Amino acid sequence: MNLTLFKKRNFTLVILGKFVSLLGTIFQEFALSLYVLNETGSGTKFASVLAVALIPKLIFGPFAGVFADWFDRKKMVVVLDAASGIIVAGFGGLVILNGGLSLVQIYILVLTLSVISMLFNPAMSTMIPQIVKKEELGDANSIHTFVTYTTSIIAPLLAGIVFGLAGLLPVLMINAVSFLLSAISESFIQLTKEKTEKVNKTVKQFFKDFNEGLKAMKGQRDLVILLGVGALINFAISPMFAIGVPFILKQRLYVSDFQFGLFEALVCIGPVVASIVAGKVIKKHAYYHLNTFAFVVSSLFIFLIGVICHPAMLQLEHAKLMGFIGLTVLSFGIVSVIIICNIATGTVMQARVDMKVMGRVMAVYSTLITASIPLGQIIMGALLDTSVETYIIIVGVSLILLLGGLLNYILYLPKKTVALED
Repeated sequence: MNLTLFKKRNFTLVILGKFVSLLGTIFQEFALSLYVLNETGSGTKFASVLAVALIPKLIFGPFAGVFADWFDRKKMVVVLDAASGIIVAGFGGLVILNGGLSLVQIYILVLTLSVISMLFNPAMSTMIPQIVKKEELGDANSIHTFVTYTTSIIAPLLAGIVFGLAGLLPVLMINAVSFLLSAISESFIQLTKEKTEKVNKTVKQFFKDFNEGLKAMKGQRDLVILLGVGALINFAISPMFAIGVPFILKQRLYVSDFQFGLFEALVCIGPVVASIVAGKVIKKHAYYHLNTFAFVVSSLFIFLIGVICHPAMLQLEHAKLMGFIGLTVLSFGIVSVIIICNIATGTVMQARVDMKVMGRVMAVYSTLITASIPLGQIIMGALLDTSVETYIIIVGVSLILLLGGLLNYILYLPKKTVALED
């Protein structure tokens, strides 16, 4: 990870703004989940809050990139962060007036911030290629990922302490301040002005520009393959860690709540470590080789998880403890290789896509690969509720990833071994 990038004023401001904004967002999301559970005692209502946040992104996400390409990206991120801060502060005012928030008010808050985030992310993701050189993209994305995952570890810990001691209001106010500080930081960013043709911002022009973004993606075979890679990884890996692994831990290994929390904390270190080494790795190895490697390693490790939860293995002496240790180590490895794969994929897209359509392409890509997550989760949950042995389901996930790795290798077979920059 090349820390000399922080000598670039614009890059430092982008990362600082991202860190402060993300810290407040995760801080608030975690506290809201605790608030809903405490107030309603319903896991279903808690899950519905999470589901509501995905709705705008899945329905309108592909179109958000058009706005990122139409308008000044710097002004967009500043205005959207400032608006988020004002809105969250407004809901803090409701807490003062009413003593809390109703479930409907929480839905409105989550939906509003989800819509803003849907517009914010394409604009922010296209700023990094504008402020660093092409050969620095890998290191820049590694730092970005490091900040993202480090924040995801710190924020819940802080939220649990603040919410537990002082309730929801301080959480909302801290998040509001974080958004406003992020907006101030981003206002000092200086971007190179792109020469763009003036267009009439009409509904007809909107869909015309959106179609141009789709054509830009279809026109590059590598990007279409990367879309398939991302969708398949999300389809298989996300349900594995959201549903499969917790099920194994609690229903097969019968770990304590402390052990479960320890598992989550240890595995979360994986992305942090991966982001540190990713910059050097993706410079030395072609991205399609890294994708194949990620598929194969993940397939092998998930197969070994299937072995851990086989009934015969669970009957062995000290099986529960050894299973917990093995599952933690294997999960750490899977998450680490997937993160390196994701950083390489994002770097390739930033390097290959024309800046004029960058927002549209990134928004479409993000939405399509995200859409595969709920499908995989539904299938995983349904299978675990059947009489099919858990290890068979896990081995099935392993085979899907192995086939994905084989397909990725075949599709890129004609290519020579080249570095990312080539």
